[in-house]
Amino acid sequence: MRIQTANGTINPQEYDVVIVDEAHENLSAKRRKLLTEFDHAIQLGFTATPEYQEGKPEKHIKSVFEEEIHSMTIREAIAENMLCGFSIVNVKTHVDISGVEIRNGKYSEEQIEKAVNIHRRNQAPLTIYQEAFSGQSAIAFCASITHAEDVAQLFIEAGIPAAAIHSKLSKEVRSELLAKYESGEIKVLMGVDILTRGFDAPNAQVCFNLVPTLSKVVAIQRAGRVLRIDENNPDKVATIVEFDDDDSRGLQFGNLIEPGVSHAELLSDNLTESQRQQVEKTRTQLETIDMEGMEIHYELEAVMEILGSKLKDEVNNVIPEGHIPFNISLLESQLNVSRYKLKHRIIELSQQQGYFYKISNNGYIHPNILEQVMNLFYLPENCMVLKIRQLAQSCGMSDPAMRKLLMTLSQSNNYPFNLTGPRPYIHSEVYKLLFEEHAQRSLPDGYEALQLNSLMRDLRAGPDTIIEAAERLSESMGYQFRRDKQYYIHYKVLFALIDELAIPADCVVLKVREFITQMQTSEPYLYSRIISLSTEMGHPYRITGKRQFMHKDVHAIIVRELSPPNGYVSIKITELMSTYGISFKKIKALLVELSTKLGYDYQIEGIRQYVHPDVLTMLVESTKRTTGPIPE
Repeated sequence: MRIQTANGTINPQEYDVVIVDEAHENLSAKRRKLLTEFDHAIQLGFTATPEYQEGKPEKHIKSVFEEEIHSMTIREAIAENMLCGFSIVNVKTHVDISGVEIRNGKYSEEQIEKAVNIHRRNQAPLTIYQEAFSGQSAIAFCASITHAEDVAQLFIEAGIPAAAIHSKLSKEVRSELLAKYESGEIKVLMGVDILTRGFDAPNAQVCFNLVPTLSKVVAIQRAGRVLRIDENNPDKVATIVEFDDDDSRGLQFGNLIEPGVSHAELLSDNLTESQRQQVEKTRTQLETIDMEGMEIHYELEAVMEILGSKLKDEVNNVIPEGHIPFNISLLESQLNVSRYKLKHRIIELSQQQGYFYKISNNGYIHPNILEQVMNLFYLPENCMVLKIRQLAQSCGMSDPAMRKLLMTLSQSNNYPFNLTGPRPYIHSEVYKLLFEEHAQRSLPDGYEALQLNSLMRDLRAGPDTIIEAAERLSESMGYQFRRDKQYYIHYKVLFALIDELAIPADCVVLKVREFITQMQTSEPYLYSRIISLSTEMGHPYRITGKRQFMHKDVHAIIVRELSPPNGYVSIKITELMSTYGISFKKIKALLVELSTKLGYDYQIEGIRQYVHPDVLTMLVESTKRTTGPIPE
């Protein structure tokens, strides 16, 4: 089968690795079917929102990509300078939204719009912007198109360039508005859902959440719009302004950051001195704002107290109306499911559907949530919990092929089964049928399926490296290396493969050409230093064969030895000779004279050669002159 793409057709069997970006947007039946055409290949998915549609197991990223390879918390992303630091401002509106209905895990759009789209509340973001964030790029999330347009009009009337962007505008108009926003011509954009996804403007610094949300995904996506690193503003600190209504069950970003971590900790841990000054300046400006009927909380302790109060009902001894007593230990025993899984699912479903909960042996839960949890984790009689990936690997099959076989065996014999959700299961008799089926097509003695994913992780090697080594070793040792949906290898070849490609702990793979180019050194010098340092320090190394490595401490010393001082650049005299067409003697004389004249250090002998960048700039000018002194 061939698949049509924008640039022609492709044969899925020719691809060993499939990389899916924004993987949460590839969970439709059509996209899933497309991925099954590549079931022989390694499939990697990348996403920032794995729970794309909360409460729907089939819309969780793990329903397609079952094994999580790596994840990163917001704290880690800020520490790695992948997201900017931020502060949170809480605005108590004293607008009562207790009468707004919750339908399918969302506030009624018509009712919430009517409740929050009032002049007093709409005036608040304008006042806050004028007093504390004037001139900064901001976005505002609103309840409806009308709400967005009303708030935008207030900003425009106050002389602030603003616009409402929404789905009723043509694509051309939306593109024009976004371009004006990115250029700074428009300072504030108001939207409903259109700004939560696909909107990428690093200059956005302030987020006004003018409508509550019950969705954890939406709350994170909103905040994420202003957490982008801005290369044009390295000291950027984002501000998330949460409008907090009375009796709101809405989720706020400050409660979703990381279990046990407050935004106060993130703020104090990760801001530079310049950024701290910005935050202090904003607080000072917020102190001057006086809005009738509203309170602004900006001190870290006050904000965290408010965020914590959103959870008070969870620890209150009074059972909310419509809820029932709940014992987590009893449910854990009845369903034979870990407490962690039960807590995670109860919290997720309760928050999504707007119910209260207290998870303890003396807690409470809404009966609708209890019923859903029971259905999710129910295990029929004589059925067994299923780990599809492990089962597929033990049988040398792909995950989709294993699912298809289990479904066929269960349906043809009228046994209950569930291959999706948090607790997939099959009947015990299907296990027997499965292994009878597998035995009929078992491999020759001594052969086993090549677990490519596991080897890639354990050996820290790419698929091409592993497959090339497996083919070469199989041929040299006189064994077959064949492919039928998956690679099969003899166990002796596998041992030799691991022996050849394994990298000891605390060692790094050595890419010789890349390292030599990067550090401006020679191969003989590099190898001699690896040998001498490794021998002296008692560390393992390998400088022959396909997989060369050295200990990380040896690597650090060599990099330090070959790196120029701060502010200087490495050079190679021979390359400069070739570039400027002058003799070795003259190029050295020029570098010495220019460095001395400009007052910079230099090193033009030995393996570590460097000069200041200003010297290279002057060198370009001086080599253009055929006579006369070196320019000042």
